[in-house]
Amino acid sequence: MWREGLLIKLESIGINGKMYNYILDFLSQRTLRIKVGDGISEEFMVESGIPQGSVISPILFNIMINDIFEKLENNSDVLLYADDAVIWKRGRNFSYIVKQIQKEVEVLEQWGVDWGFKFSIQKSKVMYFTRKKVPRNLKIMLYNQELEKGEKFKYLGVWFDGKLSWKVHIEYIETKCKKVMNLMRMVTGHYWGADRLSLMNIYKALIRSNLDYGCIIYSSASKTSLKKLDSIQFKALRIALGAIKTTPTSALLVEAEETPLSLRFIKLSITYWVRLQGSPNNPAVSVLKDCWEYYKKSSGFGWNIEKTAEQYGMKQFEFSPALVLSGVPPWILPSPKIDTELLNKKKEHPNDLFFAAYCQNYLNSSYYGFLKIFTDGSKDPSSGHCSIGIYIPEFEKKV
Repeated sequence: MWREGLLIKLESIGINGKMYNYILDFLSQRTLRIKVGDGISEEFMVESGIPQGSVISPILFNIMINDIFEKLENNSDVLLYADDAVIWKRGRNFSYIVKQIQKEVEVLEQWGVDWGFKFSIQKSKVMYFTRKKVPRNLKIMLYNQELEKGEKFKYLGVWFDGKLSWKVHIEYIETKCKKVMNLMRMVTGHYWGADRLSLMNIYKALIRSNLDYGCIIYSSASKTSLKKLDSIQFKALRIALGAIKTTPTSALLVEAEETPLSLRFIKLSITYWVRLQGSPNNPAVSVLKDCWEYYKKSSGFGWNIEKTAEQYGMKQFEFSPALVLSGVPPWILPSPKIDTELLNKKKEHPNDLFFAAYCQNYLNSSYYGFLKIFTDGSKDPSSGHCSIGIYIPEFEKKV
């Protein structure tokens, strides 16, 4: 990474003063040595890049590439997660879409030249999501080389295929889960091995988590494909519970206190929908807006979630913001004073009556005129439910 370019961007977004000087010192005069076996090379001066493994390095990299899409047209749909960037366009005319994306690619090329980056041709792919036949003469060029047209592509852990049937992704989940089930078989037995609780924890951590990831989009797959995932769930529960093959699947779910995948996927979809209601600035909110594709017969999160939310009575509620941002920057707030006197006194005087009297006297003498608010929280380990209590003596308020 071009260090001088990073410093320019830091200054442009208002990072200066001590923080700017710290980062400048952090990047300057860095050296490295190479060790092979017992041999160590001489020192080399590192003139570009940021230290790998440093806590601040990912943040600096994100600042450097944050404006990668800044000069693209407003009608471009983009995604940026770390160093994974995606551009896509929707429409009915293949030629027009390809021409527009080619223009965007050329803008990105120029951005890379300006800031010292080069995009990988081997890792960059082109995919057409359509049920129609794609003309062969359509090409997208990067550095005067044609980008490969892929039939499937993995992005952020989800496999996409051209028809969005999700067959590739479901096969990928199957492969991962079967390896975990083999592990569960190795650590279980009739008279030895892991107990039921341990096996259920393995199922939830390594199998159910894989089934949940991305389910709000791939749950639109055909029933035949989704049945493969049901089969994985039932096989894993049989291993965890020690049940025989002929055990009814409904009995397995009741005994393991698990939800059928179809209902679980609906629950996770509604949970995500609720999160979007409280996050109006989330880019995914655009999925809930009306568009011309939704007038076609299809299935998926964007097509069905509004109907599903209404079906389960979620439309009648108002949702608070998921993240309330204060108008006052936290770095200009004074540091809170933390008094540990009572904690130290408790160790010296374990007697509850004496300690209670001491607390009352200490609070009255040291914090006279302050509004006293007492809080406490607890968790029930059996049910996992949490509760909190608040008491304000001056107003005789209890919550």
